[in-house]
Amino acid sequence: METISMFPYLKGALLFALIAGVAYAASAILVPDVVAIADTDQPQPHLELAFMLKAIELAGLGGVILVLISALPVWFRNRSETTLR
Repeated sequence: METISMFPYLKGALLFALIAGVAYAASAILVPDVVAIADTDQPQPHLELAFMLKAIELAGLGGVILVLISALPVWFRNRSETTLR
């Protein structure tokens, strides 16, 4: 049986982590004192930017979690094959 490399999974996880990190850094630099809570009727650009950056950050973290969950069966299969040899 051929072992499957974990490298594509690690690349995917690092890509999503990079996206989440960039969104977090951008929100810390661009809108540091804004909390993403909508409490006004009028649109405010800094509040919309905070919502957008928080959504990108959470999507990136969700992507990391999904990639790591999808890599678990491959990791267990590779681990069991090396243990049996």
